[in-house]
Amino acid sequence: MTLRFYSAGEVHAALAWERLADALAAAFAAGAHVPLRHAHPLSETDTLLLMPAWRDSGDGGLGVKIVTVMPGNAARLCWPACSVTVSSTGMNPGHPPNGR
Repeated sequence: MTLRFYSAGEVHAALAWERLADALAAAFAAGAHVPLRHAHPLSETDTLLLMPAWRDSGDGGLGVKIVTVMPGNAARLCWPACSVTVSSTGMNPGHPPNGR
C-alpha cells in the first residue's frame, strides 16, 4: 500500500468550501454541551486533560478529547510534550454520528 500525499492546492481544489462553511454555521448554531475540562495531575509535572462535548439534538454527537501534557517527554524520550486523541461517536452506543 502506498500512502498518497496531497498538496495544499489539491486539497483546496477538492473541497467544497461553501458547503463546509454552511455545515460549520449550522453546527455552531445547533449548540452543544461543553463542560469545563477535567484536569488530573499524574505527577508534579504531568497532567491528563479530558474534554467532553455532546449535542442533544440532530445526530446526538458525542466526543471526548484526551490530552496528556508531559513536558519531560522531549528530554527523556524525544517524544512530544503533548499527545492528543479525539474520540467521536453517537449517543447510541456503537453508532457514529449521523449513523455512518
